[in-house]
Amino acid sequence: MEWLLGEERIRVLVATTTVAQGVNFPVSGVVLAAHQYPYGEDMPPADFWNLAGRAGRVDQGSVGIVALAATDDARASLLRGFVGRQVSALNSTLIAMVQQAMANGAPLELNRLFHRPEWSAFLQYLVHTYRQIGDPDRFANEIERVLRGTLGFEALRRTHSVWARQLLDGVLRYGARLAGKEGLKLVDSTGFSWETIGLTLSRLREERIKEDVWAPDSLFGTDIRPLQRLMGVLLEVPELHQNLEAATGGCGRDGDLLARMVRDWVGGASLPDMAQEYFSTDNRGCWSPKDIRPASSAAADRGTTEST
Repeated sequence: MEWLLGEERIRVLVATTTVAQGVNFPVSGVVLAAHQYPYGEDMPPADFWNLAGRAGRVDQGSVGIVALAATDDARASLLRGFVGRQVSALNSTLIAMVQQAMANGAPLELNRLFHRPEWSAFLQYLVHTYRQIGDPDRFANEIERVLRGTLGFEALRRTHSVWARQLLDGVLRYGARLAGKEGLKLVDSTGFSWETIGLTLSRLREERIKEDVWAPDSLFGTDIRPLQRLMGVLLEVPELHQNLEAATGGCGRDGDLLARMVRDWVGGASLPDMAQEYFSTDNRGCWSPKDIRPASSAAADRGTTEST
């Protein structure tokens, strides 16, 4: 879908909210058919802004249009209230972020905050803006105007002017760090901060993971070590490790377990078999592997106690 949109082979994509998960769709507008998930639950602010952020990406124009569908005046009023709450949440989030980051009294060094999800998103926005402006000097001259066009910064400037000034100073220092850096394009295409990308590339070199690892017989062959190493690298990506750790029950980072799950899934193991083989509740209430044999082989041989 990314390739087809990038090549302008299709003009409209209809999708679920999965479209917000790490894809780089070059679209000018996003239309939400609903603002709630099933069973009447309002979409959380983070999910809403993640979807809204699909519109108006690099090289796709400076303005993205986000629309919510209303069939009558009553629903339009309801949706205006929903959007207003998302804006308030966005404003309060930025204020809380700055307050927390400045609690120790030190200057606001944005490059040291990338491991926090909320700051990672802000740093991605800065790199996105930096690439659009295209020149370090212009970025320094225009970034305050750009920030003032954002709802969160304008609210911060009105209510906490000193914090807003310090945040702007931090942004200018961060912009100076970006000058001449490689890999900035990867920020928009991956949804990771530039700092995360740099660390991840370093980890790939340390693990001696090269392009040939993507060959199917290498990644999903009998030797599971390449996939284990890849999972180990992914588990150290701040923007990913929380979701990946959920697969192990939040009880630590286990690249080996995740690699075996992925290999079995690719190999055709069924969800019931994988659930039975990999997940049980230990006395801490965490998920733990019952038996880390491939689920496909274990399903055919429930009697053996042999473990790999």
